[in-house]
Amino acid sequence: MNKKRGFLTFLLFILTIAFIAFVIIMQHNFLNPDFATAETNENINLNDNKDKRKENVKDVEKVDKDNDVSTEEDQDKTMPTTKYVNVDLLNVRSDPNTNSEIVGVVTLNQKVKAENIDNDEGWVKITTDDFTGFVNSKFLDEEV
Repeated sequence: MNKKRGFLTFLLFILTIAFIAFVIIMQHNFLNPDFATAETNENINLNDNKDKRKENVKDVEKVDKDNDVSTEEDQDKTMPTTKYVNVDLLNVRSDPNTNSEIVGVVTLNQKVKAENIDNDEGWVKITTDDFTGFVNSKFLDEEV
């Protein structure tokens, strides 16, 4: 009986230590800025439709170029527009790539000024009251 009690005490001790380690690891992951960039399947599905709309816009722009409707001067002008963040947390980078330094974080429905830059990956330059940096346009919407 005494051995059984000692074994159960030891097992309870090990489980307690494992639980504490689990909580510490989860706390670290939650506070880690790289954890905030993880996408959910829901975000991916919502963004698929946006990508299709962007492809349609590119097709229209190509037709405009072919018909000389727009001028090079109009294409070079990139007026900042108001956009809203469509994910809970979004890292803002110093350069338009995921390897660059994080200069800040924006949150769901936060209003930002977005300026298109000429690239194929969909990065845009955003400006907030606190910082300026780059995010992917798939994480921004025209409306809240």
